[in-house]
Amino acid sequence: TTTTTTTPGSDDSGDFEESGDQGDDGTGQGGDRDEVDTPCEGLIVEFALGSAGIVFTATDRASNVGSCRTNVDIRDSVPPSFLQCPGDIEVATDDGQAFSSSASWPTPTATDNTGIGPVVTRTAGPEAGSRLTIGAHTVTYAAVDVGGNSAQCIFNIVVVDRRVRDCVCADGEA
Repeated sequence: TTTTTTTPGSDDSGDFEESGDQGDDGTGQGGDRDEVDTPCEGLIVEFALGSAGIVFTATDRASNVGSCRTNVDIRDSVPPSFLQCPGDIEVATDDGQAFSSSASWPTPTATDNTGIGPVVTRTAGPEAGSRLTIGAHTVTYAAVDVGGNSAQCIFNIVVVDRRVRDCVCADGEA
């Protein structure tokens, strides 16, 4: 019978212990061996981020017990992903003005494989609701997860000049 015991967060160190018959050839490498019974076959154990201790214990038919312990470090190396990141947005200038009254967009949202929502912040560009001058304005948001991995959402706010201008024709007429 094989038994696996997990102790997440444990820092105890253990050595491999073995007892019982080493095989009938005396080398510990051969001889008649018991079949391994793994009642936990297919078992999936989920660990939280951090360090976890795992103890493996085996008992043969003669009740001899052997065990070993190991530590595993669980790290997140997968960056978060944006669920919603606006595309480029075009806004017009106000009547007779060289700027927009305001430009707004939904705040981007992100998710992470850890199940813990990443922190989303605007890292560059104007704030939503700002009055913007004619031209392109790049807006950048970053999502950072608990493992320090990050992703970016980048889009442009393009302010288009829609002012009506008086035109003077070559013959002097307007």
